[in-house]
Amino acid sequence: MIEPLAPTEVIVCFAVPDESRLFAAGLENRRVARDGSHPLPTVYGELAGGPVMVVHTGVGDTRGAREHVARRLTETRSPVRAVVSAGYAGALHPGLAVGDLVLGANHSSPELLDAARLALAGESVRLAGLHTSPEAVETAGAKATLHRESGAFAVDMETAWIAEVCAAARLPILSLRVISDAADQDFPVPSQMLYDAVRQRPRYLALPGWLTLHPGRIAPFVGFVRGLGPARQRLTQALRIVVAGLRQPPTAPLPPPPNSAMGGVLFP
Repeated sequence: MIEPLAPTEVIVCFAVPDESRLFAAGLENRRVARDGSHPLPTVYGELAGGPVMVVHTGVGDTRGAREHVARRLTETRSPVRAVVSAGYAGALHPGLAVGDLVLGANHSSPELLDAARLALAGESVRLAGLHTSPEAVETAGAKATLHRESGAFAVDMETAWIAEVCAAARLPILSLRVISDAADQDFPVPSQMLYDAVRQRPRYLALPGWLTLHPGRIAPFVGFVRGLGPARQRLTQALRIVVAGLRQPPTAPLPPPPNSAMGGVLFP
């Protein structure tokens, strides 16, 4: 019988608490902390027999975000097994639907990518290229252009720079995202009306006023929000499976995917 690895830390980075709330709520011995150096909390707990830290980076590569993540990576009490960049992503490829899972092959360490592929063998997951954008990609036209120029299947605003922080700390990273909006779907509300990236908090007061002035966007916005619930649940389930898989001893490397990292492979 193969014994599990000794307890190691898994650090899961989300942009905002809305993405992490189901995953964080499921941790054992959960503790929420704020240190005053960043507007968003850090959550500590345990899952699958070992410690887990949930780090909220904020949306995008904003001032202080890299420093915040770098500080969290150095405060662990146990050796770090993996850093996971998790959360929502917009689809760039028309074959991806809301709720689909994407492993960002171009931003993931090979060993962790193999571990995730093994752990998620019973799930439908896309192994594909992920592009990190400095700003929200809000229209179907912009998504089509980015897909054509980058070859990526999905887009987020954090993974690439989180990977750079991990590389500087010599820590392995895994990219696991869930699709929040389809490639042919425009954002129903401008991103700056949804979220204040400077203060890193939702714009609860501005949004109702904007929707009052644009009533035609209310129905698309409601549909967008309704889609986030199942997507968040699917991501949470996949993360719990992956974290448990990362607690197991490494296996022999899997065969490489049949096409380039920026392509898309559906497995199993």
